Amino acid sequence: PEAVANLVCHRAEGNPFFAEELIQTLLDRGLIRIEPVEHDSLSGQNEVDLKRCLITGDLVQAELTLTGAVQSLILARIDRLPPEAQLTLKVAAVIGRTFGYTPLRYTLGHQITTSDVALKSQLNLLVSSDLTALENFMPELTYIFKHIITQEVAYQTLVLGQRRQLHHLVADWYERAYIHQDDKAVPKLQVPSFVYSLLVHHYHHAELPERERYYARLAGELAASQFANQEAIAYFDRALVLTPAEDRTGRYTLLLAREKVYSVQGQREPQRATLVALQELADILGDDAKRAEVALRWSTYAEAISDYAAATTAARSTLNLAQAIGDMVLEAEGHLNLGQVFWRQGNYPEAERQLTQALTLTANMPRLRARNLRRLGLVAWHRGDYITARKFFEMTLFIFQEIGDRHGEGVVLNNLGIIAAEQGEPDRAQSLFEQSL
Repeated sequence: PEAVANLVCHRAEGNPFFAEELIQTLLDRGLIRIEPVEHDSLSGQNEVDLKRCLITGDLVQAELTLTGAVQSLILARIDRLPPEAQLTLKVAAVIGRTFGYTPLRYTLGHQITTSDVALKSQLNLLVSSDLTALENFMPELTYIFKHIITQEVAYQTLVLGQRRQLHHLVADWYERAYIHQDDKAVPKLQVPSFVYSLLVHHYHHAELPERERYYARLAGELAASQFANQEAIAYFDRALVLTPAEDRTGRYTLLLAREKVYSVQGQREPQRATLVALQELADILGDDAKRAEVALRWSTYAEAISDYAAATTAARSTLNLAQAIGDMVLEAEGHLNLGQVFWRQGNYPEAERQLTQALTLTANMPRLRARNLRRLGLVAWHRGDYITARKFFEMTLFIFQEIGDRHGEGVVLNNLGIIAAEQGEPDRAQSLFEQSL
């Protein structure tokens, strides 16, 4: 009807969500009714499910009482729900825009005594009230707030203490479901990628900084492993904010992880600043293993900016410290960096010598050995020794496949493809390039 259209257009001012909420409010108050239109079986036209709107109340009086804010309209609709359904909606708002039945049941069960029948009845009411919708039935019964504003309004009705408690309960459910199953720690690689970020979020709002810091570090490490570099930096920065100055070892671990991400990004200024901070912490701690590690990172940084003299000095410092403390991993890393620096400078005999020394140390270090073999392959390739290069690359590929390193596998397949192309084997090269993608 024209009166309804005019009311909605006037009050919604072009906001489609506000218009939807106004119509829903008019329906809830019994001021309008939607009913199907009967089909004319003699018209010969295809039957279409038509509906019409009828005015059933005083719209003039209703317009005087309608609030001007969409949030207030939503709040009024929530207030008209039964108390149990209101609580269900508020707990769901804490879980997120999308919420599963299982975490909702767990969290709500710590607030009131309820049953599956009662809870599903409340969820059906929320769906029929057009506040939420069924998102998925399988494998997990999942719902979604139809509009994010509805979630925000429901969330804002909770006082701060309630929010903290509910976020803690939601975090506890995620830990039980994904981190500690049957009182056993789940291996990190088996934890779904979204879980750590959700735990950071919920522990932040639960105001439990130690737990938030712990999961921010894990979320950062996971993001870094997936080359989600900006996300990784954000999580490491958050964990650093939550790490007290006196926890120097904890800060060192986070700074080292952040520095490696900056290195991948090529963000040299923040990388250098982080290295300075790492050097200071290693010296304060008086830890030669950390000093060797920082020297190794300085070598990588210097090599990246083509300061080969500084890269060589830092790598030799790593070697000296590693040999003094008997750390074979750092010693192998030192030789690897030296080999890389000499290769960059075209000093292939010295590069090969350093990399061969590293190879004697990496027998039980598969990931490091794969990097070692690939660099030997690069040296051979640049010397024009395609047979030796291919041998090293194929050995590298085997190790990467054994340890499940898909990124490394792609890189070395690309190396093998280049060699095939340069040796006049276009079909083999194309196959290898396609496999590397």
